[in-house]
Amino acid sequence: MKNILIVSAVAILFYAGAQVCGCGSCSKANTPSSVIDSNEGINFISGTWSEAVSKSKAENKPIFLDVSTSWCGWCKVLKRKTFTDKEAATYFNANFINVEIDAEQGEGKYLAEKYQVNSYPTLIIIDNNEKVIQYSAGYLDAKGLISFGKSAKKNPN
Repeated sequence: MKNILIVSAVAILFYAGAQVCGCGSCSKANTPSSVIDSNEGINFISGTWSEAVSKSKAENKPIFLDVSTSWCGWCKVLKRKTFTDKEAATYFNANFINVEIDAEQGEGKYLAEKYQVNSYPTLIIIDNNEKVIQYSAGYLDAKGLISFGKSAKKNPN
């Protein structure tokens, strides 16, 4: 009986810790990004990578590439908090062709390998010749994301 109580207490502590830690197993971090209002936040284009590059050339804007996976907790926090920030969305929608990919699905596998992505989330700003301008691995808050974008615009290679 004593062992059962100890095991139960340890299990409760692990569960409680996971709810507040910010890691990938947190319930809030794992909130599906589909609950986000599609009219808010950064507008990511749909279509192929080739179409994104063509749009980048036509509009003379660099590409902002968000590389994530379905299981990445910080990727979900990035999508839920940073990408829905009004100021970040306004800046990125005006200055970039925004593309998001899953590094384990379809063209995402090729792009993750091409741009040597080995952690998630990874954010990359790419010119219309598909060359990397700026690279960031890990979570960024809205201010950090805007700073990342502005830095890339100042130093386009």
